[in-house]
Amino acid sequence: MRRRRAVLIMPANLPRILPASVKSDSINLDKLPIDIIDHVLLQYLDLSTIISLSQVSHFFREVLVHTNPTLWHDLLAIRLKYVYAGSSPPAHVLAYNLIKKRRSCDECLGKEQDVSLRRLFRKRLCPQCKALDKYSMITMTRAKREFYLDVDDLSRIPALRTHNPHGYSKPKMHLYPLVDVRKRCEEKLRHQGTTFAERKQQGKARGAQIKLRKQNAVQRRRVQLTEALEQLGIPYPTDSPELEDCCAKFIDNYNDPLDPDQRMSFEDVLERIEGDHLLMEHSPYELIQLHLSQLPMHVSGDHRFFAAETEIYSLRFLQMTCEEVEKKEKDKGVTIQNCTCGKPLLENALFNHWREINNV
Repeated sequence: MRRRRAVLIMPANLPRILPASVKSDSINLDKLPIDIIDHVLLQYLDLSTIISLSQVSHFFREVLVHTNPTLWHDLLAIRLKYVYAGSSPPAHVLAYNLIKKRRSCDECLGKEQDVSLRRLFRKRLCPQCKALDKYSMITMTRAKREFYLDVDDLSRIPALRTHNPHGYSKPKMHLYPLVDVRKRCEEKLRHQGTTFAERKQQGKARGAQIKLRKQNAVQRRRVQLTEALEQLGIPYPTDSPELEDCCAKFIDNYNDPLDPDQRMSFEDVLERIEGDHLLMEHSPYELIQLHLSQLPMHVSGDHRFFAAETEIYSLRFLQMTCEEVEKKEKDKGVTIQNCTCGKPLLENALFNHWREINNV
């Protein structure tokens, strides 16, 4: 059977004590001296990894099991707090059985484990220990917003990449140890000559100024719109939900990049309010609609009256016939009242003129 090679990434301080012949980023462990395996390498491995290493090849089986019989006695006593007395089963078999049976948490020796953070902290942690402050995690977005770090600062902190809770099609989420993020934040702010409390207070003050400027801008736009309507003699719209929504979008400076057409300028709002005022107060739009709804179907269904039901037709009819109807009413000696906007109120007269034209 072909012999498998054990390849392991070296710990950070291991190259200083290795012979020059085996120094590299990735080394063949079969070439390591036995003394280095026993006294150096095993210090960086947990018991489960040592057991797995003893099953890799005949070489490690010989080194870890047969060459050093007291090794497993010490591992049981130090790692598992288990005093081994006897010869059956062998110490390495007993260690394997205990690890397989309990797989304990490295923090509290609990049996339940959450292996999601093992790659980052090099420990097996149960869900309770995972919730401890020293194992708390924070996302990249929160680290940037709450601890004033940028991508370059976070690149120096070990991170755990995991799936995005907003969907598997989203980019991977980066989680950073909260302890390391706080430490990096303190170092950065100390270099800038400030503290976290001072920076947070500055952020609150700046946020309050921005909020005040927005409130002043909202109040300024509300006063601008109100004064413009007073000059036109048109009351502020309170009985039309659509016009109220238009005014609110202008006053609050509504700006949705996904729906840019919904943004209302000052001129657009005034035009819509003035057009609605002319339609409802001066044109015969409502009277025409009511009259057509009371006619028989063979009359009201005539194609001549389809256009009369539209708002555009009523406004055009008002513009084309207003002067003519006003002159006729004055010739009859009828007193004409004016609206608050200064235009004459001729709704009934315009409606009668529309009936005469269409003979209905």
